[in-house]
Amino acid sequence: MRQRAWFVSVYDAVVSICAVIVGVLILTTVVLVTSDVVGRYFFDAPIGWVFEVTEHILVCVPFLGMAWLARRGEHVRIEIVVQRLPDRWHWRVDLIAALLSALACGIATYYGFAATVDHFSRGIVTYGIYPIPKFILIAIVTFGLGLTTIEFTRKAVTVCRNARRIA
Repeated sequence: MRQRAWFVSVYDAVVSICAVIVGVLILTTVVLVTSDVVGRYFFDAPIGWVFEVTEHILVCVPFLGMAWLARRGEHVRIEIVVQRLPDRWHWRVDLIAALLSALACGIATYYGFAATVDHFSRGIVTYGIYPIPKFILIAIVTFGLGLTTIEFTRKAVTVCRNARRIA
């Protein structure tokens, strides 16, 4: 039991660290874009690599933050539909949503992993002035999807446990 608790606490720390990284990346983007705009329009000296870096950041931010948002229940939900259902159906809708979300993220994680391995083995790089290995970006997306799969699975288990207590 202790080993499971240790694993869960490490996993929770990883998700929290990803959320902190997302915050740092967003702040970095703000500073970089502001510096580029100031350099371009006031000093006629744009920073050439800012556009590519911000593109890469914009790929990473949603996927690194998804698991944290899913844990907090702040992912996209259509509450108006659930509110119109009888109370006894709320947990069923939550369970179905969690299971479908876990399934979708799990499938995407599988294909993301396959794409990561493929891009790594073939040495594919991004397009641009400063190309980087594309597998790095795909691996970050896959990592975020994997964490989100775990979060939605945990949510489904929690919903089932709570439903048993109510019944």
